[in-house]
Amino acid sequence: MAKKEGKHNIGAGIVRALMYPFAKMPLRWHYFFAGFIAWLLRAVLHYRQDVIYTNLAKSFPDKSYAWIRKTAGDFYRHLAEMIVEAIWFSGCRNPERLRKARIVELVNPELIQEAYENSPSVMVLDTHCGNWELLGGLFFYNFKDCECPIKPGVLHVVYKALKNKTWDKVFYENRRCPTPDTEGQIEASGMLRFIAGHRREKYIYLVNNDQFPRESSCEVGTFLNQPTTGFVGAATLASRLKLSVLYMGMVNDRRGHYSIRFERICDDASLMTPEEITRRYYDLLEKDIKETPHNWLWSHKRWKNIK
Repeated sequence: MAKKEGKHNIGAGIVRALMYPFAKMPLRWHYFFAGFIAWLLRAVLHYRQDVIYTNLAKSFPDKSYAWIRKTAGDFYRHLAEMIVEAIWFSGCRNPERLRKARIVELVNPELIQEAYENSPSVMVLDTHCGNWELLGGLFFYNFKDCECPIKPGVLHVVYKALKNKTWDKVFYENRRCPTPDTEGQIEASGMLRFIAGHRREKYIYLVNNDQFPRESSCEVGTFLNQPTTGFVGAATLASRLKLSVLYMGMVNDRRGHYSIRFERICDDASLMTPEEITRRYYDLLEKDIKETPHNWLWSHKRWKNIK
């Protein structure tokens, strides 16, 4: 086991060493190559083309094929920009680089500040919208005057480990480049144990809640025109511990800029059922997707068991 772990560490180190020279280049330089990467994914590799077109067609049955094709193209462009942004992010060891780039802006950090002040802890349900690989810089994205509680030691991001251990190590390290000494990531399988064990401490938990569920799931009704099951694990923990629950949307409103907006789901999750919390989350997510369709991860098999 130790030998395999060492192999993965070496592999990840090689990948990160190859990324580093490119990571130091300006962000505009990366965007110059994003168009080529988008073309490569779409026209040459046909990356998950069937999944993307099927998801879009079933989610928007009233749209024309021309609209589906254009939206798929916009998604490939967005995906390419996410890739180059993640590479650029790996060179952000100096937080000032993030501030100057102004790549992410928190629209209403006062809402999470209020929730943090008035709740034992805060559960933030986020999505595969925008570029979630940039969330390791959340400590430095606040451009407003309020005292935002998103700080190292307070924020804990729950993530799902990749099957490929080398790439899992690459992305794990990449997400915490601005704060390499901060242990703020929790693998999804350990979420219950961590939160239950730290219930007397005040934290902000950031949970990506739109993965395809395998465990602790429930029927949430129709989402994007399709019968959908969803995770209720985070909502169940929030309900049992009487946490405040927020939705976090991340919109790619223009190239090189994302807006993060928080919306209140409940101040005390014990007053709602986990199913009600999860349904509210999906309502907010669907609204965001319909406003900016290219902004969601259409290439993942969200409804893989739906016929």
